Amino acid sequence: MGIKFEKDISKNNIALLCQWSNERGSVFQEQWMGSQVSYPLTYDKIEKLENKFSIFNEEEFIGMIQEVRIEEDNIHIGRFVLNPQKNRNRLLEQRH
Repeated sequence: MGIKFEKDISKNNIALLCQWSNERGSVFQEQWMGSQVSYPLTYDKIEKLENKFSIFNEEEFIGMIQEVRIEEDNIHIGRFVLNPQKNRNRLLEQRH
C-alpha cells in the first residue's frame, strides 16, 4: 500500500468528494469540513479552497486534506475528508 498526496484535486475527484459528503448529510460535512463550508458541498466550494491536496492509496483517490497554516516546523491541517467506505481498518487490512 502506498499513500500519497498530490497538490490540487481533479474535477472528477471533486465530484466524488461532493457525493460522499452530500450522501452522509450536513452533520458529516461539518465534522470534516468545519462550519465555514456550508452544506451541501459543491464543486465551487471545494475549488475555492486554497492549499488543498488529493489523497491516494496507490492510484485510487480516497480523499482530500487542506493545509491551513505553517508555523515554524509545524503544518496545521484541516478539512480532512476520506471516502466513508475506506475507513482506517480497511486501509490497514490492505497492507497485510
